[in-house]
Amino acid sequence: MHIRAREQAVWQARFETALESLGNDERESAVAALRVALREQATSSAVSSGDDGQTIGGSVHISAHYGVAALRMGDVNLSHPSPPDPQQG
Repeated sequence: MHIRAREQAVWQARFETALESLGNDERESAVAALRVALREQATSSAVSSGDDGQTIGGSVHISAHYGVAALRMGDVNLSHPSPPDPQQG
């Protein structure tokens, strides 16, 4: 969580610096363009991923017990069977 907060602060400083370097008309135009981009991002349900990545839209629950992981995404469940009881071998 600390990484996210740090990245937010870094990007906020970058945007503030960039906006402060513009004239009033340019700043108003840039702010309007940023608001449109943010609105589009907030209402977009599309997700994408590169060749080496995985992207999930919506809520995700991941749990691991005894070295077995399970992933639940809405109506999709991906999991490994539970390990056998130690008494079963």
